[in-house]
Amino acid sequence: MEVQEVQVSPPEFTSYADMAAEADKYVHELETWMEDHGPSSKRPWPDHNIANKRRRLAWVLKALEIFQRGAEREAGAV
Repeated sequence: MEVQEVQVSPPEFTSYADMAAEADKYVHELETWMEDHGPSSKRPWPDHNIANKRRRLAWVLKALEIFQRGAEREAGAV
């Protein structure tokens, strides 16, 4: 059996606005996961999984804030 190599190109961000939009999608994805699998769901996932998602959410919210500030600066520079 031959293993095929898959080429995956990373997303190309050309501006802080692009990065902010991508971060916003990830925030939504993590919030949806927390609603579906977090401690208040009918069948919550293990605590270590929930804690990991909370850390990711905190990180991406901070990144989103930074990207939004960068987008505002870029918009003002035009």
